[in-house]
Amino acid sequence: MLDQTIKSARRNSGRCAILFIDLDGFKIINDTLGHAAGDALLIQIGQRLRSSVRASDVVVRLGGDEFVIILNEISHRDQAASIAAKVLSSVSAGITLAGHESHTTASIGIAIFPSDGTDVETLTRNADMAMYLAKEHGKNDVRFFENEMDVSVAAHNELGQELRHALTAGQFEVHYQSIISIESRRIVGVEALVRWRHPTRGLMSPDKFIPLAEETQLIDRLGELVMRQACTDATAWPGDIKVAVNISPVQFRSSDLATRVATILIETGLPAKRLELEITESVLLQQSERNIATLHELRDLGVSIALDDFGTGYSSLSYLRAFPFDKIKIDRSFVSEMSGMDVCAAIVCAVANLGRSLEIITTAEGVETKEQLELVRAAGCTQAQGYLFGKPCAFAEFNFEDIFDWAPDEKKGEPLTAQDIMLLRTSFSLIAPIQDIIASLFYDRLFDVAPEVRRLFPDDLAAQKRKLMALLATCIGKVHDFGALAPVIRELGRRHAGYGARQAHYTVVEEALLWAMAEGLGVAFVPDVRSAWVKVYRLLAKIMQAGAADVSRATLPVTARLASNS
Repeated sequence: MLDQTIKSARRNSGRCAILFIDLDGFKIINDTLGHAAGDALLIQIGQRLRSSVRASDVVVRLGGDEFVIILNEISHRDQAASIAAKVLSSVSAGITLAGHESHTTASIGIAIFPSDGTDVETLTRNADMAMYLAKEHGKNDVRFFENEMDVSVAAHNELGQELRHALTAGQFEVHYQSIISIESRRIVGVEALVRWRHPTRGLMSPDKFIPLAEETQLIDRLGELVMRQACTDATAWPGDIKVAVNISPVQFRSSDLATRVATILIETGLPAKRLELEITESVLLQQSERNIATLHELRDLGVSIALDDFGTGYSSLSYLRAFPFDKIKIDRSFVSEMSGMDVCAAIVCAVANLGRSLEIITTAEGVETKEQLELVRAAGCTQAQGYLFGKPCAFAEFNFEDIFDWAPDEKKGEPLTAQDIMLLRTSFSLIAPIQDIIASLFYDRLFDVAPEVRRLFPDDLAAQKRKLMALLATCIGKVHDFGALAPVIRELGRRHAGYGARQAHYTVVEEALLWAMAEGLGVAFVPDVRSAWVKVYRLLAKIMQAGAADVSRATLPVTARLASNS
């Protein structure tokens, strides 16, 4: 078929193109849900590919999870790119297989006649090469063939051979990065990170060779090497320090993974309770009986299981329901954006609170600045990890006696800091479930301290309690943006003045509010949290009083107003 398309394009001095398509992660679906589900996926993908192209185009399955699309008579390169983008979109839509919603993506390489080849073999090889590089550089992408790719692929193949040699030549090193307890300020664990001491390229980070190890089926050997070295090193550390080792999704699929881990623990003499295995959400993308059973086999050994890069997958909360993880590691992408007080800050707070509720340790990854440390601490995270505490280093360079200083930098002239805002959000998430209790405590205290205030409130106190909590929720949600919040609060002050509220009442309300929170939250209402609430209340009270002053000035005679302004 491609040969006929090429002949037609040659006769008409036109162009045609071949799209080489390979599904990403198809083997995981096949292994976890079974071959019947894999076959069903291929059928649905084939139908989607057919609906994504023109009637004159041809869709062919080569075998396995590889497809080819032949585009007849294209006028320009952008036309092929547009069709490829449509294919990517159609493939990535969710598919229900064996009762599970599954997701897959595709990597696509494109070669165009006559610029990228004038015969079937050359065009197919070059499209395959472009697809391979699309997969290597992140997957779910489209690449056009370029002449430089021949060199790139050759270099890739050479690196694969060097990787195999490196495993036998002892070129891999295990470095360690500290994991810090936010409460004790001490190292409570380390994460083992592999490095390749390449003879000519120098020290290579894992992102440069782990995908290659997975592709060349060397990941099991490499993973076992890292785990064995990490467990051996850990036996020389203080007895309360855990060592965390990453398990690749490809490595996780090994049927004897638990047996291998048990063997390493026995041979190195490391107690199982000191080993922590980190898996990513992609492992649980298909929640099959097999991978859940593997997790339980590992747990039965006595090791801890951590869910790494939490929040970057498809349905993180369902993973927590499927298996009782010991730790959640919050992805660095959320931590790095916390200072903007956007959705990332809210997510970190929510995950920390979720961990507290489920009694799961939460570790914030990628902490690089003091501000980020203050924020994850205020959010309620249990542990922190990142360059702020030191870059990964060799075993001999590690110092387990380090105690880290949590003291934040002084922020002169800044009444409300980012840390204060995180403390407010975190504490309010604890208030929300007991808001009726907090509201009742507040009004009881308020009316007890200042009985004359009771006449300012309507008889329907239940409605008033709901309004109080709604007001607090609004303030906490918008406190990072005073430009939007201040007008609302100023108007509230105007209304309060109309009800008959006086300036002295603001102090009484502050006392009652803090007392109610202390009673309701108990030990959770620590000094830092109290300080943050005092700051925000007084800031809001000042704006409300300004609104009340507007009402007072408006009701004064003109001569009195002139006198007061002079």
